[in-house]
Amino acid sequence: TKTKKQWWKQNTIFFTDLEKKGNLSFTATTFSSCDIKYNADLLMGERMDGCLLGMQDLALLTNADSTNHATALFVARLILQNDNGGDKRDWPFGLDEFIQKFITFDNLYNENGNDWDGDNDNTESWYHRKIRYYALTVLSNSLNIVADGSSEEEGCCITTDVGMALIPVLIRELNDAKKRPHDAHQAMRCINVLLGISPPEVLTKAMELGFPSSIQSSLAVGRCCHSLLAKESEVAMTMECAL
Repeated sequence: TKTKKQWWKQNTIFFTDLEKKGNLSFTATTFSSCDIKYNADLLMGERMDGCLLGMQDLALLTNADSTNHATALFVARLILQNDNGGDKRDWPFGLDEFIQKFITFDNLYNENGNDWDGDNDNTESWYHRKIRYYALTVLSNSLNIVADGSSEEEGCCITTDVGMALIPVLIRELNDAKKRPHDAHQAMRCINVLLGISPPEVLTKAMELGFPSSIQSSLAVGRCCHSLLAKESEVAMTMECAL
């Protein structure tokens, strides 16, 4: 397995060529490009430990407290895009594909009717629980940093398509809060951003899927065993009442 240093050495020519052509300047964003491409290579690999390492690294890269605001915003925008901008060299996943591959596992489990998050204690089940939690963390970090940095100059990439892709998945997590309270906490962080800045169609979809009752169940679980989930649920309840 290549180390990050070896990967960077191999790809130096690619990024230097982009700089010479005027498509890239060696700022904080440049190093974000290198990191995100390295993480994408890990996530597309077949090794479970490599995929998990890549997702954990993404969780750090989308957290401004772990890196910096410019880097976190740059990576978050890549995560939340749903068309790859026509160029998959840096980041190969659209948002829908990211959700299917790392959160709902549609391609892996739905065809056989298996329940990935059952009581199985094998390595594969452990891996899917872990990577799903970190993927939800990446989404919640991304939504929060984009919402915080969405000035008129920067714009905001939380579009109707993004909201529509996320809402069903997030509400499912809230409904399963008793089984996976940590995942529900990250899902509630996402929803609180969407409640604040999403187009009306997204909010209508959330109500149709039973969002108010999902808040209540998550709040009950949070008050019982997860204080951070309870805090986010209370925020969501306040925002929902104000809509």
